[in-house]
Amino acid sequence: ERAKSEERRTKNEAKRNTSNLKQRNKEKDEGKGMQKQKTMTMVNTTGINNSSSSDRSCPTWLFIGFYAILFVVTATTIAKTASEFPLFPFQSDSLEWNSNWLIATVIDYYGACLCFCGIVFKSEDNWIRGSLWCLGCCLLGSPICCLWMLAFLWKHGVDSLSLSPNRRSHQQLN
Repeated sequence: ERAKSEERRTKNEAKRNTSNLKQRNKEKDEGKGMQKQKTMTMVNTTGINNSSSSDRSCPTWLFIGFYAILFVVTATTIAKTASEFPLFPFQSDSLEWNSNWLIATVIDYYGACLCFCGIVFKSEDNWIRGSLWCLGCCLLGSPICCLWMLAFLWKHGVDSLSLSPNRRSHQQLN
């Protein structure tokens, strides 16, 4: 009888311990979920989506493809021009050298401008304003790019340029 009573008490303690352990694990998981949600909220306020590669949508892959092709085109153009017409020594009297480097420079500028336009477009509140800024950057060049940066900094401040949460903010969440 005493042994059975001891056995029941041991089983009850084991059940309680298991139940407590499950409860603690559940609370940990909920806490991790809250931390993840806080991290996502903070990261999203900086404009960055912290999703894994399997969560990426079709438009994300289209942008990745576009920028991969843009990289190949710009890198190939500059490499080919540099190998056929070395940059140094300058050959300012050669029409062929000048025209090839002019074309490479234009392609290089639009490569950089389209990368910047991706940031500008996604940072604007609506697609019309983003499109107009991008058009201005592509047609009127660096003065419009600088103007957008000035307007963005005036409106959002320098901390909004961070692509990831700063360490102090990240440590506060953990």
